[in-house]
Amino acid sequence: MKQQLLKCTAAVCIMMLTAFTLSAAIPQQKAEAVSDEQVSGKLILDLTVNDSTRNAWSIDPDLQPGDLIFGDREVIWQRLPSEVIGGEAIVTACDAKNSSGDAIATFRAGADMNVYIALDSRVTAIPAWMQDYTKTALNAANNNNVAFDLYSKYVKAGKAVTLGANGQSAGCVNYAVFASLPKDITNDGATDVQDVKALLNYLLTVSELQNPAAADFNNDGKINAVDLTILKQKLMTPPADPEQPEVQEPTNRYESADFKFSGRIFVVGDSTVCEYDSNTQTSLNRYGWGMKLAQNFSNVTVTNLALSGRSSRSFLKEKNYQTLKSSIGKGDYLFIQFGHNDEKTDETKNPGVGTYPNLDWNTLDSSGKDAQGRYSYEYILTAYYINLAKNAGAQPVLVTPVTRRGSNGTANYKGHVDYQNGMKALGRNDNVPVIDMTALTTQLYTSLYNAGGANETAKMHCYTDSSHSTIDNTHLSNAGAQKIAQMIAEQTKVLGLQLSDRLK
Repeated sequence: MKQQLLKCTAAVCIMMLTAFTLSAAIPQQKAEAVSDEQVSGKLILDLTVNDSTRNAWSIDPDLQPGDLIFGDREVIWQRLPSEVIGGEAIVTACDAKNSSGDAIATFRAGADMNVYIALDSRVTAIPAWMQDYTKTALNAANNNNVAFDLYSKYVKAGKAVTLGANGQSAGCVNYAVFASLPKDITNDGATDVQDVKALLNYLLTVSELQNPAAADFNNDGKINAVDLTILKQKLMTPPADPEQPEVQEPTNRYESADFKFSGRIFVVGDSTVCEYDSNTQTSLNRYGWGMKLAQNFSNVTVTNLALSGRSSRSFLKEKNYQTLKSSIGKGDYLFIQFGHNDEKTDETKNPGVGTYPNLDWNTLDSSGKDAQGRYSYEYILTAYYINLAKNAGAQPVLVTPVTRRGSNGTANYKGHVDYQNGMKALGRNDNVPVIDMTALTTQLYTSLYNAGGANETAKMHCYTDSSHSTIDNTHLSNAGAQKIAQMIAEQTKVLGLQLSDRLK
């Protein structure tokens, strides 16, 4: 049986805040912060920070351009080499550049992997603890035009890696750390025609792979003909000429050249998004973020079609879906957030509701169902929402599920992770913008909890009864809906959407 790879489903990272402020801007971050305890990803295990800045350190499980570099600065990666995209990263603290010593943090390698240190190119003396790293031709840059040189070393699974001080504190920023699986299928130290032969033989079931992790070039958890095509293109592409200026990608890589915003946004989703009547607002303080989205923009109309209790699948049977089909048009936006109810896959308890992420599309019928009767989450999103919008000349925007609140007041995000990752993979494959609210809200809740405990995260949520005696850990309060809507609106600027031109 061919080996299948599992996509990383690690938790989103966390940034420490000092106070609860619902109007504060929260940049994207995706994993669990380091405190006095160790934290782990898939490749980076038992990360321990022996430094006063430890609360700002974390693990980013799916490194992408636009991710935070530091836990104590709102600075993001503008450009990253393909060798590290999709791998893991240690989000360090920028203030850690003021630390001293050769052992301020340690971790273990979770696999045979490459470890990269992204060092500010303005650092004049390479730190002593980096002497066994080799400077590569790879580089990265942040959104402040700071360039980083990448130094690498190969680390065997289980081996300890020690991180020291930056080596320079003035006129520079701190380093970051990346971990990625080598894209060398044959483990001979080179990516060449031998790798092409090995992958082709594997696809023809002639032989197995020595390093299957290295064959998943698009990081979709599968090894197929797409990866063979990417490998061939990689070998046929000449290395970049350092003397030639880099060609910058356009800021907006999603909208077509002829897209012109109409001023209209359509929103579909569940109970964290939908409209509530005045009685529910007054008695329970319950609101959906779709009710608050328009107030973040000027001259924008929001049609909120979301409905409580609906999944991406069950919503298709509603009148509101028919309204969407007949109303959406050229230049509109469609914001899509489903996931909470898609998780309800027990057909006995919730018939016609649940969907499954990561199903093989080759096994699906025309309705998105496989032979076991399971409906594909990504297929339904694509066939009935993304394609609907694109065919109408509208721009779809995917929004991953907002986190629930746990009974102890912390973020309760784990049930959403597979749907979050499925939506993100769909966005990458179909070139659809994704606002990762699972990551952002988990980060927010953890920051609020660190600042003021369960009482602070409770402010994001409504009540289950009119006596206001019990917090509803799923649904949002007026303040919570406002905050979520604000965060979503701000992400339109990060994504470079035309809609962001009308931000207030």
